[in-house]
Amino acid sequence: MRYGYCLGADFVDGDMKLFDYIASAGYDYIETQLSIVAGFDEAKYDRFKKILAERNIPCKANFLLFPHSMILAGDNFDISVIKSHAEKVLATAADFGSETVVFGNGGSRAVKENMDRSRVYAQMCEIIAAVDPICGKYGVDVVVEPLNLKETNMINSYTDGVKLIKDAGANHVGVLCDWYHVQMDGQTADDIIGQEKYLKHLHIARPQSRRIPALSDDMSEYANFAQVIKKVGYDNKISIEAGDPEISEQKVAGGLALLKKLFG
Repeated sequence: MRYGYCLGADFVDGDMKLFDYIASAGYDYIETQLSIVAGFDEAKYDRFKKILAERNIPCKANFLLFPHSMILAGDNFDISVIKSHAEKVLATAADFGSETVVFGNGGSRAVKENMDRSRVYAQMCEIIAAVDPICGKYGVDVVVEPLNLKETNMINSYTDGVKLIKDAGANHVGVLCDWYHVQMDGQTADDIIGQEKYLKHLHIARPQSRRIPALSDDMSEYANFAQVIKKVGYDNKISIEAGDPEISEQKVAGGLALLKKLFG
């Protein structure tokens, strides 16, 4: 298993504290905002790659496939704009060595008032079908992230994600399982069993609070997740995605220790 940590791309502008905590703790990779990195000018992009090389920690996964401002559902949906953006950002991801890009964008993909749910779902399928060959072209997987019901009302479970991929006929798009979102909706990770071929990435945070997980946590909160992941033989990447307001070197290092206890 490879262990990573999600952080904003602002470290390139000099706010290196969290990045340095991650690197010094010994994480295998970082996960950061692809649409922002792909929008860097040449000098800033070169600085991004230089930081990764100097700290000897790669960026093997990314989130923010689409910017939050991009329309992904509704009357102003434009697949040509979406496809053009995906082409640009996935080419960038391949250039710096990313393997996986998360498609979250819960607000943008939601079924809003006066929208037809079946039409929005069809638009989601169209997005996945358009992105799929671009993934194959650049050798970068996109993973659909099921989100809890407080964040979106479209694709809220692992099974929802699998159905979307099947309906879109995609071959290079997978599903992410985020333990925080699973727990928020009172679900379990059991839906993965029998559908594990679609599982291509994991996120984790402390259930309910979305803080950095720690060895002092109640291990029963993670038991189902760890048991299922081991049962299906998943051995790829897992990233901590936490919104802890008080981040310290000790907490970041403790998160890695917890991951190794659960999955090592």
